[in-house]
Amino acid sequence: MGSALENAPKISGSSIITGAILLIAGVLIVTEKVDAPMALGIVISVMGLFGLLFGFTVSAARRLVSAFKEDQ
Repeated sequence: MGSALENAPKISGSSIITGAILLIAGVLIVTEKVDAPMALGIVISVMGLFGLLFGFTVSAARRLVSAFKEDQ
């Protein structure tokens, strides 16, 4: 479990950044600022939301584990 947490900052940071970019791109497509199918915009927006959720979850889990390690 320790080795997975060593890579957590890179994983969570890139997931948050990628999720935000995908979310912005999806919103631009859905609001018809970009010429693309509406379904594609919805799919990209959902992917962005899941990326953000995953990134923040990994980040919070890493902080929680480090807090438990400090208590011991």
